[in-house]
Amino acid sequence: MAVLIRHGGERALQGLRTALSLSLGDRPAAVYLVREGLEVLGAAAESETGRCLATLLDDLGTEVVADSATQAVPPGVARRPLARILGEVGRASFQQTF
Repeated sequence: MAVLIRHGGERALQGLRTALSLSLGDRPAAVYLVREGLEVLGAAAESETGRCLATLLDDLGTEVVADSATQAVPPGVARRPLARILGEVGRASFQQTF
């Protein structure tokens, strides 16, 4: 299962909410951040986006992967080349894109 977040703002938050919902169920989803979706990494900790990301990383141990084009990522976030991310998303049994 994969959630690809490639837009920022409200769409990125919707993607995090979807990943959170899936991860709280019986089918956890990896979260992939590309393009404008990378902005969630800089969200304030007290914002809903920041809280969702922290829950996914810290409480649920969800795999969160950022495009390696980004310079720095928080602890727990992996970096991979865009081509590899798109391949992993394409091979997932379920994909949701935001």
